[in-house]
Amino acid sequence: MASQQQVHATVFQLALLKFQSTLSVTERKQFGATTLHDLNVTIETIQQKQKSERKLRAMSKLGRFLEGMKEYDKIVAVFLNTSELLAFIWGPMKFLLQVASTFYEAFDTLLEAYQRIGEHIYLLAQYETYFHNRPHMCDPLTLIYEDILHFHSKAMRFFKKKMWQQLFHALWKTFEFEFGAILRDMREHMTLIHSQATITQFTEVLRTQEVAKLALENQKAAELHRRRQVVRQWLSAANCEADQETFTNVRSHYPSTGQWIFKNNKFSSWFDPIYCLTHLLWMNGIPGAGKTVLASLIVEEARKHQDVSVIFFYCRYRDCDRNTFLGVARGLLSQLLSQDDALLSFIHDKASTSGQTTLCTESIAKELLETSVKNCDKLYVVIDGLDECEREERKQIVTFFESIQTSLPQDEADSLRCLFLSQDDNVARKDFANMSSFKITGSHTKQDIHTYAMARSLELQAKFQLPPDRQHFIQSLVTDTADGMFLFARLMTSYLFDQTSVADLDVQLLPENFPQGPLRLDEAYSRIMKRLSQAAPTHAQTLKLLTWMVCAKRSMKWREIQCAVSLNIEDQVVDWDRKQFSVDSKDLCGSLVEVYTDGTVNLVHHTAKRYLIDQSIVDVEAGERNLASLCVNYLSFPCFNPHGYDANLPIYVSLGYYGFFDYAYAYWSRHLDACLRLQTSIDVPEELREATEAFVDTHWTEPKTRAVVRRPFVERWKPLENNGNLERLVLAGWLAQRQLNASTKPDMDEQVLSLHRLVARVRTCIEEARATTSKPDRFRSMYGNNVFKCPRVNCVRFYNGFASKQLRDDHVPKHERSFFCSFPGCAMATLGCTTLKELQKHETDYHDTLNLDDDELEYPELPIEKTTFQCTQCDAKFTRNNNLKIHMRKHNAPNKKDFVCVQCGKSFARQGDRTRHESTTHSSSKTFACGGSLKNGTTWGCGREFNRGDMLNRHWKSEKGKQCIRPKEQEEAMEAASSNATPQPSIVATPGI
Repeated sequence: MASQQQVHATVFQLALLKFQSTLSVTERKQFGATTLHDLNVTIETIQQKQKSERKLRAMSKLGRFLEGMKEYDKIVAVFLNTSELLAFIWGPMKFLLQVASTFYEAFDTLLEAYQRIGEHIYLLAQYETYFHNRPHMCDPLTLIYEDILHFHSKAMRFFKKKMWQQLFHALWKTFEFEFGAILRDMREHMTLIHSQATITQFTEVLRTQEVAKLALENQKAAELHRRRQVVRQWLSAANCEADQETFTNVRSHYPSTGQWIFKNNKFSSWFDPIYCLTHLLWMNGIPGAGKTVLASLIVEEARKHQDVSVIFFYCRYRDCDRNTFLGVARGLLSQLLSQDDALLSFIHDKASTSGQTTLCTESIAKELLETSVKNCDKLYVVIDGLDECEREERKQIVTFFESIQTSLPQDEADSLRCLFLSQDDNVARKDFANMSSFKITGSHTKQDIHTYAMARSLELQAKFQLPPDRQHFIQSLVTDTADGMFLFARLMTSYLFDQTSVADLDVQLLPENFPQGPLRLDEAYSRIMKRLSQAAPTHAQTLKLLTWMVCAKRSMKWREIQCAVSLNIEDQVVDWDRKQFSVDSKDLCGSLVEVYTDGTVNLVHHTAKRYLIDQSIVDVEAGERNLASLCVNYLSFPCFNPHGYDANLPIYVSLGYYGFFDYAYAYWSRHLDACLRLQTSIDVPEELREATEAFVDTHWTEPKTRAVVRRPFVERWKPLENNGNLERLVLAGWLAQRQLNASTKPDMDEQVLSLHRLVARVRTCIEEARATTSKPDRFRSMYGNNVFKCPRVNCVRFYNGFASKQLRDDHVPKHERSFFCSFPGCAMATLGCTTLKELQKHETDYHDTLNLDDDELEYPELPIEKTTFQCTQCDAKFTRNNNLKIHMRKHNAPNKKDFVCVQCGKSFARQGDRTRHESTTHSSSKTFACGGSLKNGTTWGCGREFNRGDMLNRHWKSEKGKQCIRPKEQEEAMEAASSNATPQPSIVATPGI
C-alpha cells in the first residue's frame, strides 16, 4: 500500500513540476505559500470593492468549484500530502481573480469558466471507500488535477499579457476552443469514477483521449495556418526580411564595417538593453552615407539580445506602397505577428470586422500597432529612409511613436526604443525636434570606407596587375574624396573597375579628372553616364531604361521591362526572342540601378533621379508621352481584340504577349494624364492622337450608366480634341484612374472598355499554361511565379499575385464579403458576410451561447448557391429566366423598336422604356418645385421643377441647391428660436384650471 501511495505521489509531483516550469521564480514562491484561507480573503476583498462601487458580480458561481475542490482535497489527502498540491490551485486562482477584477467583462467570463469546471467535479466523498479498495482509480484524480493545472496555465498565459484587456475579445474566442477540450477531458475522467471503471476501460479512455488530443492539435495547427494566411493577405506587408537579407549580404563582404557605432556613447545609451537613457533617437547623415547598411547591422546585433523583440522597416525610393504610415505600419505589424502568437487572434479579429480586403485605414492601423507595440516586454524599432517619405507621412510616423513613448508608465519606459534614420535637412530637424539626435560624419565612417576602398582596390589591382603603391594610392584617394559618403565610394570604384585598360584607369585617376568637392556625387554620375554613352550600341537602350525608371508609376519588374522592349508597334507583335535585352540591367545602366530580390529594378538612389532630370538626360515629358503611347498601342494589338480570337489565346500566352498587360492596363491613363499635365505646347503629337483613337475604337462598349467626369480632368485632356473619340477617351481615362483609387468594386454598368473582360480570359489561359508548359523556366521569365492574381486593379495582388489558385480564390471573395467570423472552425470564417451588421447577427445567433464542451457544435451551414441565368452575349446575369428573355431582345433585335411615343414619335425597344420617357419628358404633373414665398414677401429657390420628390431632395443636397433652400431654413430657424424664447403659461398657475 505504501509503495502504491508513493507511485501516486510521484505522478502528482510530475504534473506539478510540469506546471511549475511555466511559472517565474516569483510566481512559484507566491503560489506555493497560498492557502484556501488566502483565496477566500481575496474573494471577500474583491466582493467588498465591487459592493462599494455598486457593481457586484455573481461570485456565487465559484461555490461549486470550491466545494468540489474541498472534497477532492479530503480524498487525495488519504494517500499523500496535499498542502503543496492544492496551493498551486489556490495561488493561480487568486492571481486570476485579482487581475480579471479590473475588467468586469473578463471577470464574468472567468467566473463562468470556474462554474463550468465546478459542474464537472462531482462530490467525491461518496467514493472514498471505492478509492481505498481500487487503487487504480486514483489515476483519474491525477488527471483531474492535471486538467485544472492545464486550465490555469492557459488562462495565466492570457492574463499576464500587458495589453490583455485590449486583446480580451479576440483571444478569448480562441481560448474557449481549447477550454472546451479541457472540459471534455474532465467530464470523461469524472465518468470513469462515477461508473467505477475497470483498468481495461480506463486504459481505453486514455487511448481515446490521446487520439482526440492529436486530432485537436492538428485542427488547431490548421486553423492557425489559415488565420496566419488571412492576416498576412490582409496586411499585404512589404518583405522586410528580404531587404534585411539584401543589406546583410552587402555587409558580408566587409564584415568589420559599422562596428564603430556600438562604441558611440549616444548610440549606446539607446542600444543598451539594461540601462537605457535615450528611448527615441534620430540618426542622420548626408545622402549616401551608408545609413541603410548601418541600420541592417543594428537590427542584426539587436536580435542577439535576450528576451528582446526587434522590428524594422526600410522605406524605399519611389515606392508609394512603402513610403507611407500605412506601409510602415503593415510591415511592422507583420513582424510583430511572427514574434507573438497572441497577436494573431487580435489582428485576425480586427481584419474580420474591418470590411477591408487589405488594411487601408490609418485609424485601424494605429490602433493595431499601438496595442501590439505596448504588448511587448521590450521592443526595438528601427525605421530607415524616412527622407523617402512625404513630409506629412514622415511627421505622422514620428509623432505616432512619440505619443506611444509618452503614454507609457514610468516603470515601462524602457520597454520601447525607436531609432529613426534619414537625411539631415531643416524640415527633418523640425519633425525630430523632440528627441535626441546623432549625426553621422565623415570621421565616423572613414574607417569603414577605408576598409571598403581597400577591398575594391585589391580587386582593381588583380584586374589591371597594378603595383602595391598604385593600389594604396587608389585606396587613399577614394577614402579621402568620399568624405563619409559611401555611395560615392561605391559608384567610383565600380566606375574605375569598368575601365578597359590601365591607361584609361590612369586618366580617370588624374586630379583634374577624379571628382572632388561638394559636387563630387553629381560628377560621379556624370562619369558613369559618359561611360555608358560611349557604349554606342546600347546607349539608346540605356536611356530608355533610365527614362522608364524615372517615369514609371510603380517599380517595374525586369520581366515587364523585357516584354515592353519586345513590343513591335509597327507590326503589332511581341518578339521576345529577337527584341528582348540580351544583357541584364546592370550591364545596361551599371551602378545607377539596383535589382531587388522580388525582381523589381530601381535607381540606386533618389539623388540619381534628381541628377538625370536636372541634367536633362531624361526628358520627363517625353518619357511620359512615350510610355502612354507604348501602353495604348500595345493594348490595341490583335491579341487584345475583344471580338473573339479566344482560340489563339494559348499561342499568344506561350509567346509572352501578356507580360506587360498588368502594367499597361492599370497605368495607361495615368501616363497619358501626366503627359498632358507636363506638355509645354498646345499641340499633341499626331501619332499619340491616332493611337488613342484606335485604342478607344477597339475597346469601346456603350455603358448602361454614364459616369460624370470632373471638369478639371476634361479641360486637361482638351489638347486631344482633334481625336474623333475624345469624349469617349476622356470617360475611359477618368474611369481607369478612379478604379485605381477606389476601395469598392467598379460598377459594371459604367464600364466603357472591353479590357476588363479580357483580363479574366487572359489570366485563366496563363494559369492553365503554367501547369502544362514544357518550358517552365521560359514561362517564369515572362510571367513570374505568382500567376494567380486578384481581378481588382486597385489591389496590390492585381500584379503581385499568389503562388496558388487556392490562395487567390480565398482572397478574392474578401473584396465582396469582407466581414468574416473569427470563431475557430466556423464555415463563415471562409465564406464571410457582406456587412458588419450581418456578421454581428451571425455571431449572436451562433456563438453567443456556444457550449464548447458539447460533442457537436452548432455551426451554420453554407448558404445554398443561388441559380443564375447568364447572358451568352455579354456579362449580364439574372435570377429569373423571364428577365433574361427580356434582356436578350436587345441582342436579337437591337434595331426593332415597336413602342412609339405618341407625342414626339421617338421609338423604344421596350414598353417600360417608352412609359418612363413619357412620364419624365412630357408629363405636365411636375408638382415638385424648388422655391416659394417667405413671410416677408420675398421669394426663395431657383424655380426648377421635378417629377419626383426624391429628385428635388437630391437637388437640395447639391451645392447649388443648398443656396436655394438656405433662406427658407433661416426663416424656420428664427421662428423656432422665437418660439423657444417665449414663456409658456403653466398649467398649475393658470386660473380656472
